[in-house]
Formats: sequence, structure tokens, C-alpha cells
Amino acid sequence: MDDAHDLGGRPGFGPVPVHATRPWTTWWEQAAGPLAAMMANLAGVNGDTLRHLMETLPPDDYRRLSPAGRWLEVAVRCAVDAGVATRAELEDRARRRAEGLRPLPPHEYPEPQRLVDQPPRRLAHNKRDPGYEAPDPLFRPGQRIRTRAGRPPGHTRLAGYLRDRTGVVTAVNGYWVYPDTNAAGDAEEATWVYTVRFAATDLWPDAAAGHLPTDHEVLADLFEPYLREVDPDARAD
Repeated sequence: MDDAHDLGGRPGFGPVPVHATRPWTTWWEQAAGPLAAMMANLAGVNGDTLRHLMETLPPDDYRRLSPAGRWLEVAVRCAVDAGVATRAELEDRARRRAEGLRPLPPHEYPEPQRLVDQPPRRLAHNKRDPGYEAPDPLFRPGQRIRTRAGRPPGHTRLAGYLRDRTGVVTAVNGYWVYPDTNAAGDAEEATWVYTVRFAATDLWPDAAAGHLPTDHEVLADLFEPYLREVDPDARAD
């Protein structure tokens, strides 16, 4: 989650548009997400891997495509991997539709081949083994922490602007499947999630001397491996 895929907290992109109604209004935009989930199921891909596939889109394509367009591109990748269709067939069908032409009969397209070994399975990014209990949480409300530094090699939910920053744990939210390892196809791992409070001036020190109010705060839900102890014996006020 870096580069074009991690724009949170970065200047230069203007305000976030606020839609009075649902922003996706066309039928294909509304179908893009469910279609990606269905193709991911056929390709044996879980929800975290699906997100990582979107993050691996070339930066220029990521910026050019709308959110629904990105989901549609991920659906294409999964469909090709699952052997539903070849990319050439899908591109030809899209071109013919745009030009008002009929698609070729199915037998005139190359026979697709499954490109992944994983069998189809249910998406399990929000599931855990029944009866499994995670170890006791390492952190407690009021404890000061520092987030992990550095750019991770794969998928992560730790946004760039939150890395290597000091904050205070405000809540222990229970545990969830750890997306960083789940996206890589590893076994599901129940991992504690915390709400952490950061001072906005600590996240964007360059803006602190300008118009950024000193009392603004940011609350973020973060997985336990993202956090490090600042002082294990100290509690924040």
C-alpha cells in the first residue's frame, strides 16, 4: 500500500469529494465489486489478496481508473488466473462492445487455461477458526506506542503517513485476521486490533507551523504487529 495506492495524508490532491447520493450510479460500477469477489472466489483468492492485486496495478493505470474501474481490472486478473477467459478474449469483447459489434462465438476464442493452483474457496478474510482464542493483547489503553517504520514488501493496512509515529492506545478492539500475511496466502492469524490516537501535528510536522490546529487528532485502528512499546512502564495521561 504505497505510491499511487496510498494517498492518505499526502498533499497536492485537493479535497475529497463528498457525494450527496451513492457515487456509483451506472450498472457496471455497481457490479464491479461483486464481480471481483466472484472471480476471486474462482481463483482461490481471499479478500486481502484481492486488495493487494489492486495495489499492484501500474501507478498510471491506478490514477487513470475510477474506483469501480480498478475493481473491474482486478476482476479481469482473477478471471484470467481462474481460467474463465483469456485476457485477449476479454479485451476483444470490450472493444467490440465499444464499437457496437457482436462478440465472436465462444469457440472462436482461444481456450482459457487455469493459471493458479489454488482451488476455488470461500472468501475468508473476515473468518477465523471456531473456538480459537488469540493470546492476551500486548498493549493497554493509555499506553504510548510507536508505529513500525519502513516500507513493507507486500500488502499492509499501515498507511504511509502513520509509520514511525508516536501515539496513545485508546481502545483494544478485539482480534481479526492479520491482512499482511493473509494477503500472501499464509494461514489465517488472529491478531489484536487497537485504536491509537495521534496528534495531527506529529503526523504532519511540516504543516504544524502553518494552518494546522494544534488540538486536532487522528484516530486509527491498527494491528498489533504495527506497534512498538515506547515505555512499557509509563501510562499516558
